[in-house]
Amino acid sequence: MPLTRPIAKSALATPRGVQFFLADRQKLVRCLITDAALEKLVGHALKIEKFESAFGAHRERIEATASHKYDASRAHYPPLILTPADLVAYRRPLHQSPA
Repeated sequence: MPLTRPIAKSALATPRGVQFFLADRQKLVRCLITDAALEKLVGHALKIEKFESAFGAHRERIEATASHKYDASRAHYPPLILTPADLVAYRRPLHQSPA
């Protein structure tokens, strides 16, 4: 089941990246996208004061990646950490047009 964005939980920049929350029905899932993963998304190095704006610009992809990783995991140990490799491994499949 896909994770959803909970009401009234905002993202928070930390020295490790951005912490954010998603919901599995009524259960909150604490997630963290690493600074390296954020930098992969924007294509350049970031200072901590730019983490939240980078997160906001790529929020849909980050949340979709977290949801795919959560669904693919057998065990969940908080936080659910997203790394640069996860952005590739859990990206949405490309839609191919019928031949």
